[in-house]
Amino acid sequence: KLVLSLARDLKLVGIYGLQLAFNYRDSLVIEDLKKNGMKLYLLSQDAEDNVLTDCNAMNMLEGYDTPIKLEGSTDRQVEESLKVCLKECIKRRNIDLKKEVKEPSVPQ
Repeated sequence: KLVLSLARDLKLVGIYGLQLAFNYRDSLVIEDLKKNGMKLYLLSQDAEDNVLTDCNAMNMLEGYDTPIKLEGSTDRQVEESLKVCLKECIKRRNIDLKKEVKEPSVPQ
């Protein structure tokens, strides 16, 4: 099972669950969410290779050179990994904000 958390401006706005196998419709949902500015977070207990295969099949990682991975089998390991992930999220958010300032959106 996979659970996707949907966030806008780092606020949780929804959760999308997938069963063991996904279908083409799931890929379309993922694509639509990304086009609408949603940040996608994946939570899974599967092996990393399986998760990456699923993410690639749904084009979740398209445009992301280095996905952030939260890892750990003990509470302490997960806590440390969360701290590292949070720092990376804040760093990437600041980079995104700087890009928005440099590249103002074009009115349609």
